[in-house]
Amino acid sequence: MRTFLFCLSTLMLLQALGNDTALVHLYKYDATKPLDYQEKVIEHRDGIKVFEASYASPKRGRVPLYVIVPQGKGPFAGIIFQHGGSQTRYTYISEAILLARVGALSFVLDDKPQDVDPMKPKEQRDEYIRMVVDMRRAVDLLVSRGDVDRNRIAYVGHSYGSMLGGVLTAVDKRFKTFVLIATFLRITDLMRNSPYWAELRKDATPAQFNDHLAMMATLNAENYVSQSAPASVLVQCGRFDVGVTQKDCGGVYEAASTPKRLASYDSDHDFNDLGATLDRMKWLEEKLLLKPLGPVLQRYLEKDK
Repeated sequence: MRTFLFCLSTLMLLQALGNDTALVHLYKYDATKPLDYQEKVIEHRDGIKVFEASYASPKRGRVPLYVIVPQGKGPFAGIIFQHGGSQTRYTYISEAILLARVGALSFVLDDKPQDVDPMKPKEQRDEYIRMVVDMRRAVDLLVSRGDVDRNRIAYVGHSYGSMLGGVLTAVDKRFKTFVLIATFLRITDLMRNSPYWAELRKDATPAQFNDHLAMMATLNAENYVSQSAPASVLVQCGRFDVGVTQKDCGGVYEAASTPKRLASYDSDHDFNDLGATLDRMKWLEEKLLLKPLGPVLQRYLEKDK
């Protein structure tokens, strides 16, 4: 009976999520609230400025981030980076500085889900919804700047950052392109099989675990990425990722609308792969109409000569 009720509740949830109004309702926020943006410059590098900054979350507290601003007046392309659970707020700074040299202004977010009682799945789900709202607010901040082109905005997310990026493909149409790294079609599949969720599987009763699955199904990328157009999507998968398999990752590509591209790399979940970094930078160069990356990378290669 419990299994039947779980399947019924999940079916009803997915039917609701098929409606655009229901999708938008989950991630609504008051866009009239002050952004209360605060920043302090922490580094100047050949005309590029790096700021430590924060802005007010419509849901809870403040969102910390690094802001990397290119030299000149713009208008620049805008990129939002969100790291995954195995990464830190420093993971994408060097990448963002390279992209600043070809005309991209980046927000490197350091948003994280707050620790909640794992036996309270609604609280955990609501933390991820809060983060999606925080990312939508980051777009508000980007387009409020006079030096950013609102028609050239990208999102780069890893792991849970890519899961939330999958949601954004449907609920915020201001993005020109997405890069989803070590992503997955259903967080519920990972909850059943991935080592990252082993503790919950051990501690929860079958009834609690089914309740958790039903609640977290809200976040499954399959509910969103079929509506990703007109934005383009690059899906990057790791061949040696034991937590998010190539099948898990490739499912997002299959579900996404066109234009899209799928690429796999000799990487585990951490994605310390030069080819993956270069591929996504080239993707962003093309989709955001940035200056050519080649000359910038060549200067790095020749720096010690």
